[in-house]
Order: sequence, then C-alpha cells, then structure tokens
Amino acid sequence: MNFQNQHLARIYKEAGQIIKKSFPNKAYHNINHALFTAKEAMRLFNYEKKFRIQHQEIFPLEQKDRELLIISGITHDIVQRYKKFGKNEEMSAKWLISYLHDPKYFTEHDHLLIKRAILGTKTLLIDDKLIQEVTKYKKRHKPGTVLFSQLLADSDLSGLGMRWPVYWERMSACFKEIYPNPTLQKWLIYLKQQSSILRHFHYHTEAAQKRYHYLKKNAERVEMILKNPQKIENLFKAL
Repeated sequence: MNFQNQHLARIYKEAGQIIKKSFPNKAYHNINHALFTAKEAMRLFNYEKKFRIQHQEIFPLEQKDRELLIISGITHDIVQRYKKFGKNEEMSAKWLISYLHDPKYFTEHDHLLIKRAILGTKTLLIDDKLIQEVTKYKKRHKPGTVLFSQLLADSDLSGLGMRWPVYWERMSACFKEIYPNPTLQKWLIYLKQQSSILRHFHYHTEAAQKRYHYLKKNAERVEMILKNPQKIENLFKAL
C-alpha cells in the first residue's frame, strides 16, 4: 500500500503487525479481514469519486481522506477484547486517533471523521438482518462524514456481495469464529440466517452496489444448499 503521508504508512505497517500478532487464532477478525477491508475501502473511494464526477455531483472528500480511509480500514477491529456492544469499535477508533496527534498533518476534523466511520461499522443482527450503525448517519452528519463512513461500512461487509468463492470463504470463517464449538444444528441456523441477510442487505454507496453485486446470487446458492440435507452435512464436515 502506497501512502503520500509517511506517518500513515508507518501506522499501517505497525497496525498490521499488531493484528497479526494479537489475533492469530481468530478465524474471521484477523489480519486477512483487516487488509481486505483496507484494500476494498481504497477501491471504493476511487470508484465512488469516478461515479460522482460522471454524474456531475460533488465528491465531498479530499485525496488526504483516501489515506485516512485506508488506515481506518486496517484498524477498525484492532481492539477486540470487550464484550459490550460497540466498545471494541470505540476503543479501535481511540487507538488510531492516538497516533494522529501531530497538528501539522492531522486536524480535529480528521479525528472526528475516523471516529464516526469506525463507530459506523457497529453491526447488529436483528430478525436475521444486519443493521449497521452508519444507517443512522444521513440526518446527523455532513455529507463528507456520511460518505466516508459509508465507504468504510461497505468495505467492512464487502464479502457478502462478492463472487461465491470469496463470499463462502468469508462466511465460513465467520461461522467458525462465532461458534468455536459448532454443531450441525448451529450450522443449519447460520445458513438460514445467511439467506435472510443476503436478501435484505443493501450497500450504501453506488461504488459498493456496483462492485458487490452478487448478494442475490449468493442468496440463491445458499437456498439451494438448504434444500439438500446431505449437502448441508457434507459442508459442515468440510469446515
């Protein structure tokens, strides 16, 4: 990853080392997810800017924000020790902001942008639907803050709408992390939840909607599996 701001380049490298060392046994929230999110955040920023220009719409972010978004992507789950909902995101944002203290390079606005975005990745499963905190932002914050936060939230859950091999690998890893002592019954419930999640989930940005356009196809494949009990069992054994 190339950065114009070398201070951010150092943070990116250090964050990667910390995550790799701290979470070697995490099936999902590990260095792969951190790097995956950071890279997708960068791509979404570039695509969304391109689409806004094509539509002759204002793109309310600067090039500097692109690097802040990448850094937010790799660090958004750097703290994972709290059980209270939202505490890990809060402390992850605090961790990153503590490194951005030089007023020559980073402003209070930068700090708030990062904090809002990382807090926006908080996600609840309600009635077998994923609800992200960022969905509440439009009426509360300025367009730049909203877009920055949406880009991070979309990249965080980008695996849902990617091609089947990527989706399946990400989804299976998430199951193994949620259920360290898995059973076939838990696997069946999880697959049913996945069908609902994929059917109801919507990405926030045009870039994500166009890039991650396999939600429906992935739902259909999960539903085909659910019709075949033997397939469900075989896939469970293969985890």
